[in-house]
Amino acid sequence: MSDMPEINLKIETKEVKGGVKKQLTVRNTFYIGFIGKIKTMWYWVITHRKKFKTFKEYLDSPVTYVIDYNTDIHAYHSIDAEAELSKILLEEIDNAMMEQLNVDKQGLEDLKIQEFNQAKKWLSENANLTDEQQEKLCNAKYKNDDKH
Repeated sequence: MSDMPEINLKIETKEVKGGVKKQLTVRNTFYIGFIGKIKTMWYWVITHRKKFKTFKEYLDSPVTYVIDYNTDIHAYHSIDAEAELSKILLEEIDNAMMEQLNVDKQGLEDLKIQEFNQAKKWLSENANLTDEQQEKLCNAKYKNDDKH
């Protein structure tokens, strides 16, 4: 015998079928629990009593969905979704702008401090010069800065 171990594989195939697709009806979607039953009965009485002759007929009717989030949110929570989203967006924009302004403000503060320190150093180096000599040096420095 060889030193290689042997592997025996047996492959079987099995057919897998999904269960019966359950149709969504009012009964198995909303008529669940005490509150669900009360709401379903109330909704039938208010809106569907003319369309469905009996409550049982209404319970066995298929559920249809209409995607209208704005109306649903307003109906359930008394919230204007568009106004709330606009408000949140404006707050985010304001926050981003304020962050940018704070960064710019910090940069300006740093520049002010740097300029102040340079001026202080320049004054300490040239304190023995007369006002006219300091003015000539200052003008020469700014003319050189403008060229760069």
